Amino acid sequence: MKKLILVIIALLLLPTSVMAASSRDDFNKSVLVLPDEVIDGDFINAGERVDIYGTVLGDVYVAGGTVNIEGNVEGDVIAAGGTVTISGNVGQDVRAAGGTVTISGNVSKNITVAGGTVEISRSATVNRNVYVGAGSFFLAGSVNGDLTYATDPDYVISETASVSGTVNRIENDYEYSVDRQEVQNVAKGFNIAGKFISMLSTLLLGYLLIRFLPRYASRASELITTSFWKSLLIGFASFIVLPISILVLFISIIGWPIAVILLGLMISYGFISRIYAMVAIGQKVSGWTGSKLTGEYWVFVVGVLVYYLLSFIPIIGGLITFAVVTAGFGAALRNIRNTYFIAKGKKIL
Repeated sequence: MKKLILVIIALLLLPTSVMAASSRDDFNKSVLVLPDEVIDGDFINAGERVDIYGTVLGDVYVAGGTVNIEGNVEGDVIAAGGTVTISGNVGQDVRAAGGTVTISGNVSKNITVAGGTVEISRSATVNRNVYVGAGSFFLAGSVNGDLTYATDPDYVISETASVSGTVNRIENDYEYSVDRQEVQNVAKGFNIAGKFISMLSTLLLGYLLIRFLPRYASRASELITTSFWKSLLIGFASFIVLPISILVLFISIIGWPIAVILLGLMISYGFISRIYAMVAIGQKVSGWTGSKLTGEYWVFVVGVLVYYLLSFIPIIGGLITFAVVTAGFGAALRNIRNTYFIAKGKKIL
C-alpha cells in the first residue's frame, strides 16, 4: 500500500516538476542518463526525449515525446509518451501509456500497458501478470502469470510466446445496422447545438471570471501570449500524467473517491482554462486588426467568436481546439504556481 501511495503522489507531482523546470527556463528538450551513471533513488523527469542508459536504484517516472529505457531499474517504471521503449530490466512493475509501447526487457513483477500499438517482444520475460489495452497487440515473449488484454481484432500471439497462467481476451461484440447518413445528420445537429450551448456557457463563465478575478485571468492569458509553447508542453504533459494517476487510484479501489474528485476537477478546470486562451486570441486579433476594444471582456468575446468559428473547420478545427485547451490548461497550472508564490511572498499563506 505504501508503494502504491508513492506511485500516485509521484504521478500527480510530475506536471509540477515539469513546471518547475520550465519556470527556470531550463526545461530539457532531451533528458539523458549515461550508461555509467547511477541514480541513487527515484528518477522523475520529462522532456521531448528521455533516454535512460544507466542504472536507477529507485523508481522511474518519466513522460516525453520519446521515452527509451535501456538501462536497469530496480524499482517501478511509470512512463508515458508518443513512443515508449523499455529494453532494460525492471525490478518491480511497469505501467506505461503511449502511441507505441514496446517492451523487450525482463520485468520482475506486473505489466500494465495502454497504447495504440503494444508489443511484448521475444526477448521479454514477465514474471507475473500482464494487462494490455490497445488497438494493436503483439506478444512474442514469456509471461509467467496471467494475460488479460482488450484489443480490436488486430492482435497476434506468436508461436514463440508462452503464458503460464490463463489468457483472457476482452472483446466488444456488437452487431448493429443503422443508416449511416442519418447518423451523420444527427451527429452534425448535436455538434452545432452543443457548440452553441458551450459558447453561451463560456461567455457567462468568462464574464464571471474576468469580473471577479481580473488580475488572475490577465496573468494566465499573458502566460499564453508570452510563452505559448511552454504552456502547451506543460498542458500536454499534464494530460498524459493525470489520467494515469486517476487510473491508478481507481485500480487501488480505496482511492476511487479521490479519483472521482480529480477527474471532475480535471474536466471542469480544462473547460475553465480555455477562457485564458480565448482572451489571448482576442488580444492577438485586436492587435492584428488595429481595433481598440475597451474592456477585457470584449477582448474575450472576440476571442470566443474567433475560436468557435475556427472550430467548425474540419481537421483544423480539431487541432485548434486541442491547442487552446492544452495551452490554456498549461497556463492555468503555471498561474496557480505563480499565484501561490506571490501569496507566499506577501505572507498571505
